[in-house]
Amino acid sequence: MPKIKVLEVINEATVGGGQKHVILLAKNLNTERFHVLAASSTNGPFIEELTKIGIRHIPVKMKGILNFQAIFSICSLVRKERIDIVHTHGGIAGLSGRLGAFLSRSPVIVHTLHGIHYLNYKNRFLKWLCIQLEKIFSIFTDAIIFVSDSDKEKAKENKLVKNKKINVIKNGIEFSEVQSHVDVLAKKKTLGIDSSWPLIGTVARLHPQKGHIYLLKAAKKIIEIQPQTRFLIIGSGQLRTALEDYCKQFGISDNVIFLGTRNDVPELLQIIDIFVLPSLWEGFPIALMEAMASGKPVVATRVDGNREIVEHKRTGILVEPKNPDSLSNAILTLLKDKDYCCQLSKNGKREVMDKYSVLKMVKETEKLYIDLYERKFSVG
Repeated sequence: MPKIKVLEVINEATVGGGQKHVILLAKNLNTERFHVLAASSTNGPFIEELTKIGIRHIPVKMKGILNFQAIFSICSLVRKERIDIVHTHGGIAGLSGRLGAFLSRSPVIVHTLHGIHYLNYKNRFLKWLCIQLEKIFSIFTDAIIFVSDSDKEKAKENKLVKNKKINVIKNGIEFSEVQSHVDVLAKKKTLGIDSSWPLIGTVARLHPQKGHIYLLKAAKKIIEIQPQTRFLIIGSGQLRTALEDYCKQFGISDNVIFLGTRNDVPELLQIIDIFVLPSLWEGFPIALMEAMASGKPVVATRVDGNREIVEHKRTGILVEPKNPDSLSNAILTLLKDKDYCCQLSKNGKREVMDKYSVLKMVKETEKLYIDLYERKFSVG
């Protein structure tokens, strides 16, 4: 039986939640049944991670809502490689990638929305345009995957896609990666952090969606009460300079460490005391699950996605978004109560390990691929 050739397409070559999802899929899909290729923009840690696991990467420049160069590149690639399934991820790749796949007559087209970000746009015209484009593109998409139940409901509410094409496959994580053993004291020393200092951490791209500014405002309040507290900001993005300027302006630069993109996130998760995700909206955040699987107490905003993972006061603490006071109070509560931290950590770790394995995510995706492929070719 010939292998099913799958092309995974995403726009940026960074390592955010969507890219991590693609890497996990590419790494764990059954190699006896599938041959996987990946396409994204050029240069970035995403490509390095694919190389490590032996997945061929094809560079495709994808910028703007519809990029004609990207459309032509995907179209040519699908025809040249005789791709059976094109699976696009995220908004930009989902437009250019799917149109290229459609024009090349790809047998199967699948799209995953890692959060319906455009529903949060303040620009009403752009929001309306993205909704209309999704409605049009969903016509020639064989299946659309949502990573959370809340996103599925939003899609139905906005009539983005016909119900028969809707699938919910929640993100999963590799537990072996996030439970690595690390010399905590030595790791802290490399970062210039004293072992006695409380350490708060977050992992997210530096984008307005992720709400870093509210964490920094909360940090200012926490530092006034516990001056030795340090904050690890892991991730890169457009807001780094602005966030660093804020720290200087409010005199907390010595307490906040910007690490940029890192390839040792599992080790860094082991050395923090509390993980915080102050997002304004989410799809189904992998970083939050990884922190919980690492046995860390978590504080997250009460937004869709986060609420599906964290049960308030049982597996973590949920606070209102854009509320530095609530955020600082929750963090201070955990810093003062180690027993409560331990209770949340144990419950959170058990919950994530029971529900969100990468194996479950991959098996559900494999089943969808095979069902669509066999349906298309049995008809053809």
